[in-house]
Amino acid sequence: MHLDFQLKLSASKKAISVKVKPAKKVTGYTVRYSISQKMKNAKLVNSKKTTIKIKGLKSKKVYYVQARTYVKSGEKVATGHWTKADKIKVK
Repeated sequence: MHLDFQLKLSASKKAISVKVKPAKKVTGYTVRYSISQKMKNAKLVNSKKTTIKIKGLKSKKVYYVQARTYVKSGEKVATGHWTKADKIKVK
């Protein structure tokens, strides 16, 4: 499953907001973030909303963020491809 969509990132104090342009026929979005560009030890956040706020981050650090869509049908979950990693510096 490959759906094209865009991310818009914004930083605040110890948090970042990830806004996803809505894709059609999806159940939700998975966002992963890490201080490593290769996504080593990345944390995942699942959401059905198009705006996801990630709190509790370290100030003055650069984070790399990726997202993908998922569709849930019964017991099965199909996931899309990860977007290109975008970087953002937390305030």
